[in-house]
Amino acid sequence: MGWSGTGMLAEPETLAKELEAQKARARDLDARRRTTTDTTAADRVETLLNETRGQGVVDEIERLVDASRGGEADAGKTADERLKELAAKLDMAEGLLEWPELVTNARRAYEQTDQEVSRYGNPQDRAELEELETRMNAAIRDQNPESLRAVLTDLQQLGGRAMARDPSMWIQALQEMASFPPGSYSDPSVAQRLIRVGMEAVMRKDGDGVQANQDS
Repeated sequence: MGWSGTGMLAEPETLAKELEAQKARARDLDARRRTTTDTTAADRVETLLNETRGQGVVDEIERLVDASRGGEADAGKTADERLKELAAKLDMAEGLLEWPELVTNARRAYEQTDQEVSRYGNPQDRAELEELETRMNAAIRDQNPESLRAVLTDLQQLGGRAMARDPSMWIQALQEMASFPPGSYSDPSVAQRLIRVGMEAVMRKDGDGVQANQDS
């Protein structure tokens, strides 16, 4: 996890603790890059890690933290800034290692959502899915993790909306509602009306109508 800085004069022990956390991250990333099958990502991660070692970033931060303990306020501020720079570089390395998995997850989500939209979706869902496919391909082409994560979230939400039109899901929900004792509801007559209207919508295969009834 990256370090966003304290936004104020950091205590030396806070800086020291964060430095240890970033050092642990670097060790973990080094181990992960040795086992990844993505050789391009592994090489780029190795380069980033070597840069931090070659520039003596960790040693500099340790000296600054010690100076901060001795009362040098500017040393603490500089250590905070160097920690943010180190964390940003490790964030880049982490993104490189996670990229293949992110691409795989996005493509799987697209395939799953395509099936859900084909079964339960409407023309608007299909148009949205086509737009998401375009965005997904652009994010993969540009190797943009942030954009691809946004697409993945949108795909999952679209799939959920399409699945909500599955009559069997609403039939089960309505049956469960009907099984509750009348006293379970603050207004039993309203509850019974909603259940009846919902079942009628199911019989018409009106998934949107059922969902609207459930939400009312």
